[in-house]
Amino acid sequence: TSTEEIGNPVYPPARRKLVEHGIGSDGHAARQLRNEDYDRFDLLVGMDKANLRNMHRICGGDFDGKIHLLMEYAGRPDAEVADPWYTDDFEATWQDVLAGCQGLLDALRSKMSRKIVCFGDSNTYGYDPRSYLGGRYPESVRWTGLLKAAGWEVWNEGENGRSIPRLDGEIQAVAQVACRIEAQVMTVMLGSNDLLQRPGLRAEVAEDRMERFLTTLFTDIPPSLNILLIAPPPMSPGVWVSDERLIEESRKLAGCYKILAQKLGIHFADAGAWGVDITFDGVHFSELGHRAFAEELQKTLEQIIPLK
Repeated sequence: TSTEEIGNPVYPPARRKLVEHGIGSDGHAARQLRNEDYDRFDLLVGMDKANLRNMHRICGGDFDGKIHLLMEYAGRPDAEVADPWYTDDFEATWQDVLAGCQGLLDALRSKMSRKIVCFGDSNTYGYDPRSYLGGRYPESVRWTGLLKAAGWEVWNEGENGRSIPRLDGEIQAVAQVACRIEAQVMTVMLGSNDLLQRPGLRAEVAEDRMERFLTTLFTDIPPSLNILLIAPPPMSPGVWVSDERLIEESRKLAGCYKILAQKLGIHFADAGAWGVDITFDGVHFSELGHRAFAEELQKTLEQIIPLK
């Protein structure tokens, strides 16, 4: 503020407007910006360009990108917030400030990192079935890599051959990853190996295993973590799959998981409806399959954590 305004209380119309929004201003008074304020506050907002220049001068620059011009975020970077002391139109000033602050917050939200843990088997790991030694597709091909390219911070917790965890230690380990990085979303796509590794296993048994896994997981994760249970695409006839009964049980997983997700109050997606291309082995995603999966998953995630 200017020197002559130092110590003045909050302008009465502004005080009343703040009270309407549940914001108190008692004890607050005008003061000038100090150099140490740059480290103290996350954002410093200038009302006009002269104000902005002074803020840069006092703070010695803006190394962390904290200083912002209010009206730039109201879509009028060359305009100045009118002083109601002279215009006698406080409402117009209030609307300018409101638009600028909302625009600034929207811009900051769009830059906020969205963090996701992808927990699954070889189709999350990115296994390339053309490799016989556990090789994987390049990151630019894997659906997790495509998700990263779309702006997500991705922790790929896929593992070849993984079935639904039944040991508390394994469940706690993935919970610790999600908590450590403060993830907003965890995808869980498992069940195919449970069917492959136990001939005769029914989809309902995989559902029971998944329920125990998730209910145990819930005890170790914050309530704010969004769980997205994904039913894997059904298997198809191929080198690894010759039993029609196995294919049918893999188809039934989607219905079982949907009911489970509703029961537990978590998000659900059926990757079998996403047009994911499966390779010659009948189990693993092709390169085109990874792309289709990523495109549909992004649409689903946008409904869970919108990118403003």
